[in-house]
Amino acid sequence: MQNPLDFNPAPSAGSVFVTYGVYQMHLELAGKTLSEVRQSLAGPLNIDPRSVAVVNGETVAETFTLRGGERIEFVRLAGQKG
Repeated sequence: MQNPLDFNPAPSAGSVFVTYGVYQMHLELAGKTLSEVRQSLAGPLNIDPRSVAVVNGETVAETFTLRGGERIEFVRLAGQKG
């Protein structure tokens, strides 16, 4: 399996824009569920398991399947440290 953090300077059709804290990047995640993405990026980006996933401005379920061109942001609720 390809490392999800491999640098990709030019977004492709399967690219998803990911934001978490100071991290912002395009990754090849189209076709993966939110749960798969959270699991694969939890370690490298230190994503808090309590963070809320927002895709294109909408809160989505862990079973949501990403499509190319979408934007995903993992956000911590106000008042959470970490």
